[in-house]
Amino acid sequence: MKLVNGRNSLEGRILVYFNGSWGTICDDGWDAKAASVACRELSLGSPVEPQIVNQARFESNDGYKDNLVWLSGVSCKGNENSLIRCDHE
Repeated sequence: MKLVNGRNSLEGRILVYFNGSWGTICDDGWDAKAASVACRELSLGSPVEPQIVNQARFESNDGYKDNLVWLSGVSCKGNENSLIRCDHE
């Protein structure tokens, strides 16, 4: 998992590596608990003010396929050590 296209190392679009390709996470169901788990998994610590923004802000011609969505409907309790441990479709 990694962040891309942010203004700094603490923000950006989350990409997940699966099956040999990088893909995105759908924002359906995404909330502060999911953001907390993602930050922890990325070794960024706990988010001070997790925000969900339109992903178009972070999209660019970076070579990643926007049509690959590897996680959707992510629902975390907040104590998971990885997003894959959260409920998802």
